[in-house]
Amino acid sequence: MGRFRAAIAAGVLAGLVVPEAAQAEAPTILVPFFTASDIYDDNLFSSSSRPTRDLFVRYTPGIKWTYRRSNLTIDGLYMLDAELYADQIQLDNYHARQMASVGMQRFRDRFTTFSAGLTFAETLRPGDLVQATGLDLGRARSQAYTASLGLEKRVGPSETWGAGYDYTLLMFGQEENAGSHLLTGSWAREIRPFTRVTLRAGPRFFQGDIDPELSASVERRLARGDLALSYQHSRNPVPLRDIAVRTDAVILTATRQIRPLLRVWVTPSFLKNRNGDATANVYRMSLSLDYQMTRWLSLQ
Repeated sequence: MGRFRAAIAAGVLAGLVVPEAAQAEAPTILVPFFTASDIYDDNLFSSSSRPTRDLFVRYTPGIKWTYRRSNLTIDGLYMLDAELYADQIQLDNYHARQMASVGMQRFRDRFTTFSAGLTFAETLRPGDLVQATGLDLGRARSQAYTASLGLEKRVGPSETWGAGYDYTLLMFGQEENAGSHLLTGSWAREIRPFTRVTLRAGPRFFQGDIDPELSASVERRLARGDLALSYQHSRNPVPLRDIAVRTDAVILTATRQIRPLLRVWVTPSFLKNRNGDATANVYRMSLSLDYQMTRWLSLQ
């Protein structure tokens, strides 16, 4: 445990360093970052009979890049996760996860926005790539490639219409691949002051089938925070099982500004996965705190 405690302390101190160059106001902004998180896993190997528990620290160095012009914004991101375990030291890995993305927004006028993006993600936990299911799916190096296109049109002071296309390729282990195409239409409107409703729906083409994809959310801005309730219906592959499940999810997100520089998030959720007559229910609870230390530095 001595090695583990030292690693946590080093991660917290390193996370407080932000270079002066990141503070420069310019069309191009380059911001390196470094975070450390303590994570407890009560079933490392997804075993139903003999679960293995452990606490580990996750280090995440990365870099963000932004280019801005009057009618164009381009963003880039790269981050790498290293994990060190308290007891199961054979699982220590300095390349546990990585993610790279680039996105573009082009503003034709004040009312019309075109967008495009590419994302690559790699992880030792296949469940990271299908988080919509909430399922813990063991350990195997897996990758996800995503390409997206979007168009958004503001048709009034409080109403927006949009259309989008996404292609996703998931690669689990050495052989299993799952690719899907998704076409969506969206509508968002502020139905009353500080209350916004968003709907998104469309067909997903996956494994020769066509399935409906749907999401609906209501967001409410409060005096010192926000409240959001959402419902999602989707079809998702189950890594290393060669099956797909239909998932229904209800998610509540509450945020509150406790102090001028301190904010808290609470997110309970319920997910129901179905495949034929088989059902798997998942209950999740997430709690996070964010302390804004400076303009460029926050502690989470």
